[in-house]
Amino acid sequence: MVDVLVEAFTDDPVVCWLSPDPSERGRLQAVFYRSLLTHPAAEAHLADGGKGAAIRLTLGPDETLHDDQWPSVRGCGH
Repeated sequence: MVDVLVEAFTDDPVVCWLSPDPSERGRLQAVFYRSLLTHPAAEAHLADGGKGAAIRLTLGPDETLHDDQWPSVRGCGH
């Protein structure tokens, strides 16, 4: 799942802006995607034998993406 997402977004303009060093980009993306996948509200979908992937987070009205209850992605880029 993480590998599919990293490959799909490695050359994305926003990802390139967040992580301008190509030698670090994949590692930083993997940290970010893994942290999303560990969120209690995360749903992951892998499609077509790994040709596509999606992460969905359904947060309640009082929940935030950056609760202290899941790993931080601080230090992951800018």
